[in-house]
Amino acid sequence: MKDILKAALFGFIAVFVVGLGFAGYYLYEVFLKETPVLTETSDDQTASIKIVQTGEPSFFGPTSIKAYYQKDSGYQETKTGTLYNDGGPATLSNFSIQWKDRDNVTITLNSENGASLDVINFKH
Repeated sequence: MKDILKAALFGFIAVFVVGLGFAGYYLYEVFLKETPVLTETSDDQTASIKIVQTGEPSFFGPTSIKAYYQKDSGYQETKTGTLYNDGGPATLSNFSIQWKDRDNVTITLNSENGASLDVINFKH
């Protein structure tokens, strides 16, 4: 009887651990995975912007993005935004980047039809 209980407990634990693995992988893919979309540097090559899509867009839902701003001096800043493009992935045409100088950058998020949706500013 003890052997049967041990085997059942071991089987339950194995199924539970495998289930946690699948759930963790799914959550990572849908919410956390960062897919690079665009990288651009300032005219003087001393600062850069990297835009990534976080997670995978769901059916007809928005796409989450992160913008990373980095200077050669080591300073970094991150801002998030939402791209409303009916569940499609973020593409180069969804972003417009304007460098005023190495310390001031404006990123405009555009919809699929070109309409401006949101603005992310980095000012220092």
